[in-house]
Amino acid sequence: MHTKALLTRELEEVVAQSAPHPPGVIVDLSELAFCDSSGLSALITVRHQMTAADQPLALARAHDMVERILHRTGLDRVFRCYPTVADAERALAGHTPM
Repeated sequence: MHTKALLTRELEEVVAQSAPHPPGVIVDLSELAFCDSSGLSALITVRHQMTAADQPLALARAHDMVERILHRTGLDRVFRCYPTVADAERALAGHTPM
């Protein structure tokens, strides 16, 4: 909750810079130790922006608590989730619109 504004601002900047340059955006979650509904909301908002721009958004390196939250909320089926950034890069390189 305390860092949602920072996360949103940073992701919006990345999205704005990536829009004309496929294959999209990868969010590396490896340093994320905690994520509440505010963080999930920020990720969902950015996903909607990316989808509207026909650009993919992928999550990579989610672990432990973050992985469980994504699974329990069903967001692991909404987001493209990959075990490594390299896996996400390979997948997005072959991106087809959703």
